[in-house]
Amino acid sequence: MKKKVLTAILAAAMACSLAACGSSSSDSSSSDSSSTEDAEEEAESEDAEEEAESEDADEETADAGVGDVNGDGKLTVVHCLMHNINYFMQLQAQGGQAAADEYGAEYTYYSPATFPDSAGQVENIESAIAMGADIIIVDAVDTEVATKAAKEAMDQGIVIACSNSGITEGEGLGLWSTDNYQAAWTAADEMAEAIGGEGQVAVICYGQGIQASEERLYGFLDNMEQNYPDIEVVDYQWVEATSAEGADAAKTFITTYPDLDGMYATCQDITQGMIVGVQEADKVGAYTLIGFDSGSIVNDAIRDGILTGSIMQSPYTMGYESVKAAIEYLQNGTEPDEWFNDTGVMFVTQDNIESDDAAKVMYD
Repeated sequence: MKKKVLTAILAAAMACSLAACGSSSSDSSSSDSSSTEDAEEEAESEDAEEEAESEDADEETADAGVGDVNGDGKLTVVHCLMHNINYFMQLQAQGGQAAADEYGAEYTYYSPATFPDSAGQVENIESAIAMGADIIIVDAVDTEVATKAAKEAMDQGIVIACSNSGITEGEGLGLWSTDNYQAAWTAADEMAEAIGGEGQVAVICYGQGIQASEERLYGFLDNMEQNYPDIEVVDYQWVEATSAEGADAAKTFITTYPDLDGMYATCQDITQGMIVGVQEADKVGAYTLIGFDSGSIVNDAIRDGILTGSIMQSPYTMGYESVKAAIEYLQNGTEPDEWFNDTGVMFVTQDNIESDDAAKVMYD
C-alpha cells in the first residue's frame, strides 16, 4: 500500500515538474493527474477487499478452533490407551468422556488390539496427530517409545497429558496415575504383616519396560529389602498380562518353593491367574495372596477369604483429571502444580470390602 501511494506522489511531482518546464499541453497534464488518482483509488479498494477477506478467514479459523476435526468449534481430545482388554481401561475412557462432556469437547479413544504393543500405540498417536487433535492423552505402553511419539505431537502444538502410565517425567503437561511405587510399598507392608514378618515370598509381575509396571515390582522389593530382613523374596517372574500366564507362574512357584509363604501379583489379570493357579493346585489357604486391581474374580476371592487383599486404584479419576487438566490448560493457561498427580489407592480386604470407600474403587 505504501509503495502505491509513493508511486502516486512521484507521478504527481513529475506532472508538476513538467508543467513548470512550460509543457505546451495543460490538458495532458490534467489527464495524467486524473489517471494517477484513479489508479490509487482502485489500488486502495483492492487492498481493503483483501484485508476484509483475510479478517473473515481468520474469524472462521478462530470459530472452528485449532484442530477442530468436525468444524463445530469444539476442542478434540484423543485418548491413546495402553490396551482395552479389561474394564480398568474402559473406566479410564469413561472418566475422560465425562470430563470432555463437562467442558463441551469432542472425545474419542484408541487402543492397540493386543498387549503389549508399543508400535500399535505409536500408530494410534500418529493417527491422532493426523486427524488434528488438540489434546492427546497417553497411557504409555513403553515409556521411551511413547515419549518419542508424544514429542512429535508436541512439536506440532498438540497438548500432551498422561493417564495411568506416563511418558518421560517432565515431558508434557503431567501424569495422573497411581503412585505405583508407593502402592507396591504398601503391598509389601501388608504382606509382611500377614505372614508375621518372616518367611518366603514371590512376585508375579507384568509389563517389563513399562514404568508403572516396574514400579509395582521395585516398590515391593525395596521395602522388603530395607525393612523386613527376615523376609526373603525368593523369585519374581515377568509374564504376559493374562490369567493363564498368571496361573502358570503361581503353580511354578508352588512347585519350586515348598516353603513359600506368600505371593504378590501386580495387575488384575495376573491376580486372577494367581487365584486360579492356587485353586488348581489345591492350595487354597496355604499362602498369603495379595493382588493389584479389582474385578469380579478378585472381589469374590477377597469375600471368600482366598485373597488376603488387593491394592485398588481409581482409573475413572485418572481419565477424568487428565482430560480436565489438558482442557483447562488450553482454555486459560492453567498448569498443574506438579507433573505427577497421585489419584490414590485403597487396600481392600474382607474386613472393608462392603464399605462405601471400597465401592468407589471396585469394579467387575
